[in-house]
Amino acid sequence: MDSPLLLVSAGVIVAVVVASFLLPGWIRRRTRRIGERAGRTAAEAHTAAALGELARTLSIDAPVATARGLVEQVVLQHPRMFALLDDGEVGIRFVQPDDAVARLAPVAEGALLGVDRSREHLGAPKGAGFWTELRAQVSTAAAARGIRTAEGPAVRFERHPEDPSLWVAANEGRIPPAAGEV
Repeated sequence: MDSPLLLVSAGVIVAVVVASFLLPGWIRRRTRRIGERAGRTAAEAHTAAALGELARTLSIDAPVATARGLVEQVVLQHPRMFALLDDGEVGIRFVQPDDAVARLAPVAEGALLGVDRSREHLGAPKGAGFWTELRAQVSTAAAARGIRTAEGPAVRFERHPEDPSLWVAANEGRIPPAAGEV
């Protein structure tokens, strides 16, 4: 009865039983790690794309008052996408009217329209699609009035040190501060 075939068979059966208890947990942990890594990679790519679009600015060859009139005209035509905020800022909606905030600033060539901050929802800054739409609509309105627009300098964003869900324009590439702001 001490046949080597019987001992080998018993060893294989024991190995299969032990593996059937250990293997599912290992597969689950391994799959979870792979999924989390893929999720982080996708979220980082989505965040980079959104920040890249939010970093684009629009240079308007007109005084700030004229440019503000163009922007307000577009904002009032699209109340579900945009909102006029205090101090002449434009809110770009996702959930709240100010999830992303654009501002007009005086520059030597006229006015510069750019995003100053964006709130992160669902793992990425929001407002990039509506920001693209706002720039296009303002460019179209400006062209209709014979005002030239062009791509302005890009803004670099960083997380706010006290609120990590808020992306703000970094000081070097920041939209020029509003009156009274340091």
